[in-house]
Amino acid sequence: NSGSMYAIIGLPAEEVEKICEETEGYVVPVNYNSAVQTVIAGDTEACEAAAAKFAEMKKKAIKLNVASAFHSKLMQTAADEFIETAKTVEFKTANVDFYSNVLGTKLEDFSAMPDMLAKHIVSPVKFTSELAEMEKAGYENFIELGPNKVLTGLVKKTLKGKNAVNIENAATMEKALASLS
Repeated sequence: NSGSMYAIIGLPAEEVEKICEETEGYVVPVNYNSAVQTVIAGDTEACEAAAAKFAEMKKKAIKLNVASAFHSKLMQTAADEFIETAKTVEFKTANVDFYSNVLGTKLEDFSAMPDMLAKHIVSPVKFTSELAEMEKAGYENFIELGPNKVLTGLVKKTLKGKNAVNIENAATMEKALASLS
């Protein structure tokens, strides 16, 4: 599907939401990444118009190099296709606490996982709410698995004094284990 995404830097999420609401066309906040970074997505023209408003406010609006407007209603056809496959997978209740960035809280009900996963495709990522809930529950260590350190950086910006590390290979695993000891 078509569409665009922009990272908006330097504004609280509430102000980003307000500009999106005031912008003609479909543009919405879709990634609540940190206190000063929210990603917007939607129809390309509406995203461009919102980005221009942010630029007028002297705030950064960085166009993301992505193929579509992820985590928005423009991904509904992908969610519809995905759910059919997800229904063929047997899901079990997690043995550890599991936090959902669709809900921004701890997931308690695992009975409709195909629906929850499909909803993730078209729903905002409530990463800051999820982190706040994890901090409230007493979590001190945050480990990102995979290439790059994007989420690790966002955790460090959002949760001061917590340990956040990235593991993408054996060398970074050794470094992470040493820092968490």
